[in-house]
Amino acid sequence: MQGRYRDGVPEEDRRRIVGCIFGGAIVAAPFIGLLYSQMISLIVLALALGTVMTFAFLQARDERGPRRTHLAILAGVNLVFLVLTVAVMVALRK
Repeated sequence: MQGRYRDGVPEEDRRRIVGCIFGGAIVAAPFIGLLYSQMISLIVLALALGTVMTFAFLQARDERGPRRTHLAILAGVNLVFLVLTVAVMVALRK
């Protein structure tokens, strides 16, 4: 059973499943935070955007070709949304 876990799930499938769960958690977290308050939701959103931006930037440094460009664009878009989120947080605080 080379390349497989004890439960028979291939390692590649296991990684995809974990990635989907992680991605779903990032999408759902701000909405769950909204149940408590707007500020908590914005903080969670900022943390999620910052995390994705950091991972995309770090991975882009190791990639070559079109994938590097796509990851750099993803990091840039997340940075823009992060700045907008922080601006909204500052505006709501006043």
